[in-house]
Formats: sequence, structure tokens, C-alpha cells
Amino acid sequence: MTAMIIDDPTTRQMHVALSLRAERQALIHENIANVETPGHRPRDIDFAETMRRARLQHGQPDRTHGDHLWPRELEAQPVYQDDERADLVREMSRLSQNSGAYMRTAALFRGHLKALLTAASDGRA
Repeated sequence: MTAMIIDDPTTRQMHVALSLRAERQALIHENIANVETPGHRPRDIDFAETMRRARLQHGQPDRTHGDHLWPRELEAQPVYQDDERADLVREMSRLSQNSGAYMRTAALFRGHLKALLTAASDGRA
């Protein structure tokens, strides 16, 4: 019974979102590390587009409300940014924004898991 609770769509969606944010963080770190490397082309992940593609790929219906998340596994496809070189200020800004998004998603995930624990323990958790 526990596996079914933990395998709910919201849990899967948040896991995917956290994984995608972590992957994006690694790409941004790579861009920062290679700012001065000749020929390095910065890469990034379009989070919203990747999530949208995953939803369509798995036949997930459209959201019924703008705040709803889509529960699907996905594989991020890093894309080259339009410009040829990484800009340190821009990459640091992306790093900060992505870190904040990761932390907010992690906080939501903790709250969701706490709610599942409370429900599973009949409100005694």
C-alpha cells in the first residue's frame, strides 16, 4: 500500500522537476567553468518546454488549472544557447534563478511528503 502512495502523480512530477533542475544546474556550472574557454558554446535546458514535451509525449491531458503540475518522467535535451560565448553575469543570474526554483520545488516536495505521511498515519504524524 505504501508504494502506491509514494508513487502518486504529484510525487513523480516533483521528482522529475527536481532532477531536471539539478541537471540544469550542472550545465550552468559547466558554462561558468568554461567562460574563458575558446570555442565553448554554453548549453541550457528550457525547463518549461521540456516539461511541456514530456506531457504531450505521454498523452497527459491539458491542465485544468494553471497551477497544476504534470506528472511524467522525461529526459532533458540540453540545447546550445544562441550566442557563441558564455557571459559570466548572465550565467550567474541563471544559476541563482535555477537554485531558487530548486529550493522552492524541494520545499513543496517536503510539504507533499509530510501530507502523505500524515494521511498514511491517520493524522498522527
